[in-house]
Order: sequence, then C-alpha cells, then structure tokens
Amino acid sequence: IIRPTIGQAGGGYGNKYKNSSYNYIKSHVLNVLQYHNISAPKSILDELIKLIDHHIKCLIMNMKKCIVILLLFVATIGYSQEWKHDLKEAEKEAEAQNKKILLVFSGSDWCGPCIKLDKNVWQSDVFKAESQKRWVLIKADFPKKKANMLSPELTSSNEKLAEKYDREGNFPLVVLLDKTGKVIGEKGYVNIPAEDYIQALYSLEY
Repeated sequence: IIRPTIGQAGGGYGNKYKNSSYNYIKSHVLNVLQYHNISAPKSILDELIKLIDHHIKCLIMNMKKCIVILLLFVATIGYSQEWKHDLKEAEKEAEAQNKKILLVFSGSDWCGPCIKLDKNVWQSDVFKAESQKRWVLIKADFPKKKANMLSPELTSSNEKLAEKYDREGNFPLVVLLDKTGKVIGEKGYVNIPAEDYIQALYSLEY
C-alpha cells in the first residue's frame, strides 16, 4: 500500500508534461490521494496513472485535429465566393467598393469549355483571392438538364443579361464591365492555368 506525501508535485505544467507526463500526473494523483487521506495499492495506482496519461494524450491529439479542421474551415471562408445574379445589385456594390464587374455566361451542365473554365479558374484559390480584391462577380447560367433548371425569375433575369451582353450566344463568355455596366472587354475559354487567365482578364482593362 502506498500512502503518498504532500509536496511531491512540482510547478511548470507545460515543460514537465512534455518531458515526463507520467511522472507529472503521478505526483498530482499522489497529492490528491494524500489530501483526501486515501491509500491505494501500487498496482492500482500505476494503472490509474497510465489511464489518465493515455486519456490526456488522446485529448491533445483530438484538439490538434480540431485545430487543423478549424484552420481549413477559416481558410475556406477566407476564399469564399459570392456570385450575384442581379446586375443592379452588382453595380451598387461595384460603386461602393470601387470595383469592376465580371459577368460570366455559362452552360454549367452541357458546355464542356464552361465546365473546364469553372473547374480550372473560377474554383481555384488564386482566382477566389484575386476576385475578392478586384471584381464583383455575376454568373448567368443556362443549364439544359431538367434537374438543374433555374427558377422562372432567374431564367428571365439571365435571358435579359444575354440580350444585352451576349446576343451571339457564345458559351462561355466572360464580360468585364465598369461599375456602371459599360462593357470594357470580353474573353472566351482558353486552356491556360488560372494565373494566366487572370492576367488575360487584367489585360482587358488597358
């Protein structure tokens, strides 16, 4: 039977736990037992300390995983996109933030180049980061599959945008507008990296 004595535990939780978690936990368990005047067989005491040590290590590992997941989540939020559908709303935001407007005409479920442009450029982190600084985004989508059909209101809104900015029905078509909705330049699909496509969009401004 071990009857612990007070004073075996030391200070400095962080360093001592890193160097010898077992001894650190043991000293505190002994102090708790002494405080409550409890005696325990050495074998039971050792198993108790090992159990506590194991659970603390598991807790720390889970905390690290949670921190990693949280950081990834924050990073995702930091690069989130907001594709608008209303030109007037986009113009107001562009005016308030002194940005240009990037209008994209797409056929998201039938147009191969549109799908590639979305995957390679619009969904890239580099474009998400850059678009937050420079452009207000609008997407006018024209899906064909029944499962992807838009609401009548949104379909009508997209058709009005096409009547004004994409009369030839080109897909994909990227139109750069100033904050009043005036066309600055246009760009179609080009099979180049996202960074190069962004540079091509920059060139439309000059």
